[in-house]
Amino acid sequence: MMKNIITLLGLFCLMVACQEDDYDAPPSPGRMIKSFTLENGQVGNASIRSNIEDPKVIVKISQYEDLTSVIPNIKISEGASISPNSGEAIDISENTTKTYKVTAASGQELDWTVEFNLVDTNLGEYGAYIIKSRASEKSLAVAGDTLYNEKYWDGAFINLENTTSEVGSLVSKYKKWHIILHSSEGEVDYFKIRNMFSGKFISAPLENSSEEEAQLIQVGYEPSSENEDLELWEGRKIGDYYEFVNKANGLYLTDLSSDEIDSESLAIQSPASGEENQEWNLIPIENESYRDDIFTNFFERNEEWMGSVAFDQGNSIPLTWGPNAGKVLWITEDSWDGAQLTPNDRFDCNHFFWYNNSILIQPYEDDWDPEHTVSITNSQETVHPRQMFDDTPGNDWVWPGTGVEIEDKVYIFAGEGTELNANENAMYVLTQNAGTEWDVERKTPNGITGAAGWIKDGDGYIYTFTRESIGYGYENYIHVGRWPENDPDTWEFWDGSSWVEEMPQGSSSSVFTGLTNIGVAKVNDKYVIMSVDQGFFCDVDRGKVYISTSNNPTGPFSEPKLVYQITEYLKGQYTRYYTTIVHPHADNGHQELLLSYSVNFGACEQEPCQEGFLDPYYYRIKGIRVPYEMIGL
Repeated sequence: MMKNIITLLGLFCLMVACQEDDYDAPPSPGRMIKSFTLENGQVGNASIRSNIEDPKVIVKISQYEDLTSVIPNIKISEGASISPNSGEAIDISENTTKTYKVTAASGQELDWTVEFNLVDTNLGEYGAYIIKSRASEKSLAVAGDTLYNEKYWDGAFINLENTTSEVGSLVSKYKKWHIILHSSEGEVDYFKIRNMFSGKFISAPLENSSEEEAQLIQVGYEPSSENEDLELWEGRKIGDYYEFVNKANGLYLTDLSSDEIDSESLAIQSPASGEENQEWNLIPIENESYRDDIFTNFFERNEEWMGSVAFDQGNSIPLTWGPNAGKVLWITEDSWDGAQLTPNDRFDCNHFFWYNNSILIQPYEDDWDPEHTVSITNSQETVHPRQMFDDTPGNDWVWPGTGVEIEDKVYIFAGEGTELNANENAMYVLTQNAGTEWDVERKTPNGITGAAGWIKDGDGYIYTFTRESIGYGYENYIHVGRWPENDPDTWEFWDGSSWVEEMPQGSSSSVFTGLTNIGVAKVNDKYVIMSVDQGFFCDVDRGKVYISTSNNPTGPFSEPKLVYQITEYLKGQYTRYYTTIVHPHADNGHQELLLSYSVNFGACEQEPCQEGFLDPYYYRIKGIRVPYEMIGL
């Protein structure tokens, strides 16, 4: 019996073997491009989109290469052929889009579009990049837990992380950088390297700054120049790569790869080695919105003598009159005083803010040193020396906001109320002088509105923008009013087709439907609406900042464009945010619009008091920058 079984098995194996010998596999239909590299000048990795309906390769190449003789090396499906051939020189000097035909072994064909994007690989005055190590192909990044705001802190370490894409919109903001020309000495240019997420700069360590193998850190804006050389880097081009040499200590930006240590790759400083771990591939990306740490630091007021040191709101009013020309007023609401700071620059949990409003005056538009900006005061005595507007009968707060300057007067909108109830609106008129003690007059024109923005248009009118809440506070209709510059007591309102005496309600007279938080300003002859979703609820998808524009105050406004997402956390929970404001005057020289928002003590499922203290960080104004080109300005 056993012999029969063995015999049968042998016959079966023989039959199978014969069948396998006789079987001829059909030709492969594979016609994919699997890799695409250039012999010279390539920047980053090629993007291969293997969509059979629209197959495409996108490759970046230095504009300084010889574009008449570009040599691609291409890997394709096994058994397939390609035309033009791999290794064959092509001319892209006139047309940077080429078609490659891949023919499968089966004879099936597929046309691939190859786009060659020309990039400037020389460092200019200002550029946005992913910065990759030549050795590990990992990207520079800021370390720390985002849910605990650690990537925002001064002293956060710089490391390297894998980046799966080189398309800027698909890369986390903490892995993207600006390289900014700061100064030149002879023929040597020095740059700052700023992270887009934190707005802070790569620096040598502040202590033991010349220590070899020390990990690099990020530092924020420091008005003094004492440590500035630590964050300045000479960029030396080595072929297709760059070396970065620290001005202060002469050490090189170096990739300490993860195979040399137990866990992660670190960005360190070390002597010149000539190795690839000191060579960096700068992959240009489109400029995008980023956190403005210089602006944010402006509100880090931690001295007892400073007056208002923590507050919300933050409208700005640039001045042009006489001795105040070039100065800026900053309007605050509920304000903590410097005298309330504890030795650790916190507030006692048992204390409360001292006054409902205050005004700061910045000596120059580009002076962001918080120590140079002081409070102005009311020439008449108020309940607190630094409170600008006293409560009126029947109200226990005055919350000022937007405003405009007309000659020597500054007109400011304010809401007045009790607890969280708004009772009435008012206009406060300041009369300027060369000092910091100004006369104040309160006016109540019929119909006064416009908390979302007052705009001096140049046509003799001040245009005002008012919210009408709908959708349980998640949306707002925006209504427009106006008053003549020479007659602040006479108001009229847009009803959808004409100007009328009473403000209408509803969608028919609304010029725009926005989200919970709205700020309006005029920038480059366009009206700009900043619209941000609800910041006090714990929705998962939150913090989105949108911009819409119009040529006219009454619209139509463009579809909202997403430009930023607020990422502020307290102990792993979303913080509260609100009071979104546009600051058109704050020009940083790079065609970027300044936006701001406030955060409020506490977070979803978190008490504001932490370890016996309130952290002023969570009751201060934060800034972001949005490139003009991103929003059509």
